[in-house]
Amino acid sequence: MGLTTGRIVVRVDQPSVAAVFAVALVFPVLRVGPFLVQVSRLPLHLTPTHPRSSCRAGVPVRAQLLVRPFLFAHGTMVSARVANGIMHAGSTLRQY
Repeated sequence: MGLTTGRIVVRVDQPSVAAVFAVALVFPVLRVGPFLVQVSRLPLHLTPTHPRSSCRAGVPVRAQLLVRPFLFAHGTMVSARVANGIMHAGSTLRQY
């Protein structure tokens, strides 16, 4: 079924891509929105981080500051190796 105007035929029996994306994006917001509003109004008094930035693990701050660059470099190397295996060797993420 279509609407014919001269040479242009507009089909109305299938939803457009924009309509599908609109429903896919709006529906979760309508479902989760009221829950997020309720959670945002809870009277919580939380401290997001510990003042020493060590989460009471007994690790001095200076040691953490010295180790951070090495941990960043190690994480970068691991993620690069995994990405290389996935992109070039055809591996899957589950193989790691």
